[in-house]
Amino acid sequence: MSDLELEEFSLTYFPKDKRVVVFSYGNIYQQETNFKLALILKEMLEENPEYFLVYINLKDMANFPIGSIIDNQKKLNTFAGTKVNLLLNLEKVDSKMLFEISELRQELVLPNFPKKIDNFNAKYHIQGQYYFILKDENTNKNVYIPHYEVARWFYFTTPSMTKQILSASLREESSILKGLYKDITHINLNSKEIILTQNANTNDASNIYRYATDEYSNNSWHQVRRNLTASAQEIKLIKQEKGYLNNSNEMKLKVDFPIIEEISLNARVKILSDGSFLVLKFINEDSTYDFETLFIKIERKNKTNEPVGIVRKRKASKKKLSKKITNNTPKEDFTPISINNESEDFEERLDLKSKDIIKIVEYIDEEDISQLEENFNSDRKIDLSTKDSESNGDENTAGGLIENENPKNDDREYLNLTDFKNMLFEYSKENEEFSFNIQLENYLPQKPENEINKKRKWRKAKLADDKTQRKYLAVSIEYNNKNFILIEIERDVFVDGLSTLIIWDNDYSKIDTSIIYQ
Repeated sequence: MSDLELEEFSLTYFPKDKRVVVFSYGNIYQQETNFKLALILKEMLEENPEYFLVYINLKDMANFPIGSIIDNQKKLNTFAGTKVNLLLNLEKVDSKMLFEISELRQELVLPNFPKKIDNFNAKYHIQGQYYFILKDENTNKNVYIPHYEVARWFYFTTPSMTKQILSASLREESSILKGLYKDITHINLNSKEIILTQNANTNDASNIYRYATDEYSNNSWHQVRRNLTASAQEIKLIKQEKGYLNNSNEMKLKVDFPIIEEISLNARVKILSDGSFLVLKFINEDSTYDFETLFIKIERKNKTNEPVGIVRKRKASKKKLSKKITNNTPKEDFTPISINNESEDFEERLDLKSKDIIKIVEYIDEEDISQLEENFNSDRKIDLSTKDSESNGDENTAGGLIENENPKNDDREYLNLTDFKNMLFEYSKENEEFSFNIQLENYLPQKPENEINKKRKWRKAKLADDKTQRKYLAVSIEYNNKNFILIEIERDVFVDGLSTLIIWDNDYSKIDTSIIYQ
């Protein structure tokens, strides 16, 4: 889920020379500049495990689901728990604190669990966390899901989503979600467009669209902040009544599912002694999104919007996964099995696999010419042009301008590459059988410094102003199940009669740049 690869870093605030697993969460604490989340860690020993407490930035919660394994301050890409498929009806949900769920409390708060870790009242904190209680429709067994995992999966998915929930004022509640998007357009019944603000992450666009357009989801989004604020006020009052010093706002997390439907959930779980399931982390689920195609645009300062491609996804089957019989499908006589902690989890939202998600990437419109020349002068390996009449000859050809080629007398407008991209993008909106992907976008090689008297040969490598380097595109297109490669070069008076090169690509070949340079 997260963009951050923690496996590459040493987490110095985790226990050294210990192999631990994220066992539970505590409360959230507001500090001067950020929000901290208490993590309770359990040493991975069968007998007399030690428990530890660390605090992480709440924005990093997506990286630390329950069951995450940290070995000697290194987060591994492995997780505790058994993989199972569950079928859940989210219309039938109950929610209670752990101390109210005796069956679950007995499994988690064992006799050797410490009352305190340092000065942290660990037993009190974990028993005060909220859990959803549902039934697996396949086995009729209880399923317990921590509110923190629902928040990690649906709300605190990225730092930008987390920050937006926590930073907005309740007095401006309507602007909390609006801080992530600027506008939504319903192109037709199946195609939608969302314009994100600079604060948003494009990976959140589908969820932002859901929260913005569905009334129940929208209320669930805002309820996260309402609950945190109410919890902070309640805890503050309790501390004052007990005479505790209050140096920071402390909050208890309570959320709702943002959807009401039946979903298939693939998850890692702890199988309890009565056969019920404690969900540690979601792996994937198939809740529905109300679009077939979502065009995503995002604002960036001093940049222009340019699409880089649209890749149509093959429509996948939407059958509920949990209705398929697999080795991991829960049954009435299901018993715990040992798991391989070396297996990895690829988290995904299954309904989006059958959707078209089209992102518009923004590029700087103009760059410093001197810097560009410095960057591209080293590209001397490939000859720009062939020595034939269409390249205006070789170094022995006369250097005068041909008729009607003088740029000073030319006032015509030419199709630029941004126009070309937008043309592809607009056509893709109109035709669902058309998709494209820009595979190459670069500048033509320039005249090497050590070549003398070859100005004519390299002349078209620059635009008519003799300063700006000429760009080119190589675009792969799929149309009516046929594949093509389009080569388009930036136009001006020097290449006035140039046509777009279209190549039938029947085997998804790689683009040979020599075709472009010729």
